[in-house]
Amino acid sequence: MTTATDELEEAGAVYALSLVDRRTGAPLRRDGAVLTIFTRTPDAAAAEALRHRDASVWRVRIERLATVARG
Repeated sequence: MTTATDELEEAGAVYALSLVDRRTGAPLRRDGAVLTIFTRTPDAAAAEALRHRDASVWRVRIERLATVARG
């Protein structure tokens, strides 16, 4: 059985995560730049990004960037 996590964490896939303010739809910015997290494990990175943040205010946007061939 394949889970959503398995599909997201497909071997070799790279993801960009950003936090988005649910109230405004605007991404979290630091010094004017959108805070972006690059990862191969989006579920774990999303959980870490939301740690100590109000989940009713923030959501995580996950975008698949690329798949890197391994072998």
